[in-house]
Amino acid sequence: MLNYFKDRVDAIHVSFDLDSIDSLFAPGTGTPVEDGLSVDDAKYILESLASSGMMCSLDVVELNPLLDKDNKTLSIAIELIKTTLSKLKLSLSDELSA
Repeated sequence: MLNYFKDRVDAIHVSFDLDSIDSLFAPGTGTPVEDGLSVDDAKYILESLASSGMMCSLDVVELNPLLDKDNKTLSIAIELIKTTLSKLKLSLSDELSA
C-alpha cells in the first residue's frame, strides 16, 4: 500500500489518535473504543509509516490525563513515539547517506 504513495506524494504527515487503541489498553482518552487496535498493531502501523521514508511529521493526540489510570495511556503514547522516532531516524539516515 505504501508503494502506491511513493510515486504520488512527497511526504506524509501522520496524526495518530490514541483512542483508536482498545480502551482496555488505553483508558485515558475522551472517546474510548472497544475492540480497537492492540498496542502492537499501533506500533506496527506507525513503524511501517516511519520506516517508509515518507513520514515528515507526527502528532499523537487524544490523551486525556484526567481519565487515564496509572498513566497507562501516557506510557503507551511515550512508547509509540519512541519506537516511531527510532524508525524515522533510521530511514532519514538512509536518505542522507544516499
